[in-house]
Amino acid sequence: MSNTKAMVVMVILSALVVLAGCRAGRAPAAKTEWSVGEFKAEQPKKVSPRHTCARAPRAIVVDGDLSEWKGIAEIVLDRPEQAHGTWKNAADMSGSARLCYDSDYLYLAFVTTDDVFRHTWPLIPIWAGDCVQVAFDPLEDRRVGTRAPDDQEMTVALTPEGPRLSRWAGPQGRGPITTAKLGLVRRKTGGGVIYEIGIPWDELAPLAPKLRPSFGFTFSLNDYDERPEESWLQWTPGIQNGKNPSAFGQMVLEYTPPPAGETELYVTSTVPEKPNVTELTFPLFRHAVSDEKLAVTMTLTADEKTVAERKTEIAVEPGAHALALVWRPGGIRDGTYAGTVAVGDASGKTVTRAFNYERMITAPLAMRIDTLKQRIARLAKRRVELYGRHEATLAYRMDVAKQWIAGGGTVRAIVNGKLRLVDVEIDPELLADSQLDAGLLEDLIRAAVSAAQKKAADAAARAMEELTGGLSIPGIEGLM
Repeated sequence: MSNTKAMVVMVILSALVVLAGCRAGRAPAAKTEWSVGEFKAEQPKKVSPRHTCARAPRAIVVDGDLSEWKGIAEIVLDRPEQAHGTWKNAADMSGSARLCYDSDYLYLAFVTTDDVFRHTWPLIPIWAGDCVQVAFDPLEDRRVGTRAPDDQEMTVALTPEGPRLSRWAGPQGRGPITTAKLGLVRRKTGGGVIYEIGIPWDELAPLAPKLRPSFGFTFSLNDYDERPEESWLQWTPGIQNGKNPSAFGQMVLEYTPPPAGETELYVTSTVPEKPNVTELTFPLFRHAVSDEKLAVTMTLTADEKTVAERKTEIAVEPGAHALALVWRPGGIRDGTYAGTVAVGDASGKTVTRAFNYERMITAPLAMRIDTLKQRIARLAKRRVELYGRHEATLAYRMDVAKQWIAGGGTVRAIVNGKLRLVDVEIDPELLADSQLDAGLLEDLIRAAVSAAQKKAADAAARAMEELTGGLSIPGIEGLM
């Protein structure tokens, strides 16, 4: 046996021994410790551009009528430096955004001006028509070129089948957000759409008032007048042409108490998605109007069986309380666990947060083997689901969006979705110009081809993001 083969066999045997030892041993009865302390939110560094999201000055009715939004400051997008693609002027596409909140919802209102409204979902991806894309970085870790587990991206559109809000990335999973309130209406003057949205705080965790002083945020107004032409205006980069939370703006979540007599309850999880974590921390905020006790239940499960649980009560007095619940589950084996923390008040209201916990304290090699197997299985299943579920999207990319055109009126290059040059069109008047030389013509052709390939590459990247939600799936590029 060669030295290389012998080394491989030894590594495999060692891994199996550790794995068998981990599985053979019975975990003792779970022992847990917990404590309650004051929670102090980290103060993120100030970032520009910066805007404030305050409590709604009056009750918001999500119906497309923005009369309740009077006095709320807006972010305006109508300048050339905010525009990209084939944007012409403010009449072609422009708009504004406003944000506010109450105890139950984060509200967003977008008003767009658009000379041509176009959306044909589900024949195209929902972002590939006139729509608004929004992105959140709740913990403001501002990763460069990639999303963190807490980051979210959503698209809201007025489709032929009605208003739709879909999440493309986030800890709560991908798909339509059916718990959101939507009031989307066409404008009677100026074209465009009024997008009024109410997103429950549950859908935005770990973002919550008082527990986060600010969050990373950006949005883009997408305009598809006629394919292959497309344009968009953005508050900051970070959504289009690559996901980049480090480029997001900053939304200051200005907290003020709720109206007299109203209570508020938020709980979130800051459990890191990494091994060797022994303390699980859950920030909790309660605005109480009387002395009360909150019922808290913290649970870890594996294979749908409870392996650790802690139930307790927390006494609070009237007023605002920001608390940190710290749980130290003991007596459990290394492994991957699904966890929940639930907090309820006397009125029957309960707030529940789910989290994942990877424990790898005593047998890291065995844990890595099990975790790798689980992730490979999930990835394989995900790949099969993608091909079936997004057949229409794949057909759209392969059959409808074959040609991407770029260049001026003199030289135009046409490439397909695989970045291959299909044709070059040259204005006959240009060829008849006596001052035209070969070098200038070559430069014009190169510029047109490069611009067309960039448009095709950008569209392919966005389609891939929509298909996979950021997952790296070997071989899927071949279908595109």
